[in-house]
Amino acid sequence: MDSIPEIRKRKRKGARLIKIILSILILALVTAGVLYLLGWGDIASSKLYQFYRQVVAGMESVSFRFENGGEAFADFGGGVAVDGSAGLQVYNNKAELVFTEIFDMKKPAVITRGGYGVAYDVGGTAARVFDRGGVTARITAPKKIISATVCSSGCVALTTQFDGYKGLITVYDSAGKELYKWFSASAYALSASLSPDGREMAALTLGGGGSRVSFFTLDSDKEKAVCFLEDVVLLEVSHLGEDGVLAVGAGELARVGSDGSVSILLDFSDRYLETYALWDGKAFLSLNTYAVGSQGLLAVLDKDGEYLGVREKEGKILSASASGDYVAVLYPERLVIYNKQLETLAEHDVPAGAGHVLMRGDGTALVLSKYAAEAYSASAPAAAERSVGTIEPGD
Repeated sequence: MDSIPEIRKRKRKGARLIKIILSILILALVTAGVLYLLGWGDIASSKLYQFYRQVVAGMESVSFRFENGGEAFADFGGGVAVDGSAGLQVYNNKAELVFTEIFDMKKPAVITRGGYGVAYDVGGTAARVFDRGGVTARITAPKKIISATVCSSGCVALTTQFDGYKGLITVYDSAGKELYKWFSASAYALSASLSPDGREMAALTLGGGGSRVSFFTLDSDKEKAVCFLEDVVLLEVSHLGEDGVLAVGAGELARVGSDGSVSILLDFSDRYLETYALWDGKAFLSLNTYAVGSQGLLAVLDKDGEYLGVREKEGKILSASASGDYVAVLYPERLVIYNKQLETLAEHDVPAGAGHVLMRGDGTALVLSKYAAEAYSASAPAAAERSVGTIEPGD
């Protein structure tokens, strides 16, 4: 049994620890007050919240600070790839800068798949292929870049303008060697999607009163199959391997088979598409009821057109992202993380000025602004549900 002096000694130590924590809290509150008086309220609230999460609540938190600023972002192995007018920055999952690639861009964009990514200048000619160790290829496109994509094996497809044609799609390996070229003569080339192994490609073109999806194997310049969707404007296609592509348009969600067949999974032409995300054979859609305002619904469908979840919207959406079993939606100054059934898992207040969100497969979401990012967890307590699974499109 401990002696009375030893018990008193432990009590004194505990009291000193409490005093230290209270002193730190008071200092943090005073600092926050000064920052508010100086007009730096958003910084104050963000820093104080971080302090609470780390010291008081004992939660692990990762904060990113981007040295050169960013305008386009992509999740990259638990870290983040940041593309800005000054070039590319890649950070690891500990928020440490791994490498920087300086090159000028007017409209930066970045996309990642697996362990590879491509950063490029929309409307320019510069592109950089990279992996987790650094830049693997520096590509100068023949004409202005329209879009780019990358597959998990490192192949990159650049869709560009080209004199005498309505577009050119060039596929490169991760070292920048040209593997394949396809010239579009009859319709404007918009984008491409590569199979995970980089052996097949789906090309999206627009013209002749509709959208066309053409399938190729990269050992032949002839179309393997083609599908024309009359009076349909497709925005993006996402490769499904042997099942073709999942395609989202201004008024419909479709699956186009690699044999040229098409299935309209959802016709939402009576609504207004606010934003969307395609991932792992699933589609997240934010559909507004009217052209102006934020009333509408959220829906997640699989590649067969089955609803995984549907619910009312909770306001204007700034950004949305999906990965694994999670969907993150950024509203003004508020982040909501749902599961793929659109049941609320967590809600977080976020600083004003945050404009982007990246959902990650581990259940954390990165909320980003130009110079910083903060990680938020799906495991935090959520508010009460709001009309989950009660609305059908067209109601």
